[in-house]
Amino acid sequence: MYFQSMNWKPLIHLLTALLVVAGMSTDVHPLHLSSATLVQASKNHWVVKKTIFTDDLEDALARSKKEPIRLSAVTANGSTVADYLWGHIRVTQGKKPKTIPIRVTLSYAYSPESIEVTYSFDAKPPFTLEDTSLMELFDDHKNVYAVRKTADGYSQHALLHADQTSFVIQ
Repeated sequence: MYFQSMNWKPLIHLLTALLVVAGMSTDVHPLHLSSATLVQASKNHWVVKKTIFTDDLEDALARSKKEPIRLSAVTANGSTVADYLWGHIRVTQGKKPKTIPIRVTLSYAYSPESIEVTYSFDAKPPFTLEDTSLMELFDDHKNVYAVRKTADGYSQHALLHADQTSFVIQ
């Protein structure tokens, strides 16, 4: 009789909440992806705006620095983010590949979900862009690029992953 008169709703809500939290604790998000738009801003000058899940980048930086990193402190971590990108993004050109220097903006746009970083370089097409960022952390990570040479639209797209880390911009 006691069990029939008991209000089970709060207990069911509690159990549901615990299951959701337990499911979330195994992986914050099941998709490991960053997206970037590569824009030809002027003749031979390229600007990249890349969006990365905040927790993924924090994990990668913590692994490389051997200490926890919280990207909410933008001024304190701008150079750390730039150093990470310099180590994982490379632009090369020519038959004997010559590395083109990239300039990473030391600040970034922060949100708890994702951050947007900007970097730029000067290169005359064709050139190769290689991006291995976050691939050391997740086997299934993908870096998606959309290339825009004119205001009319996108001219190329690339899906970079562990087996294909670079593409040629024509």
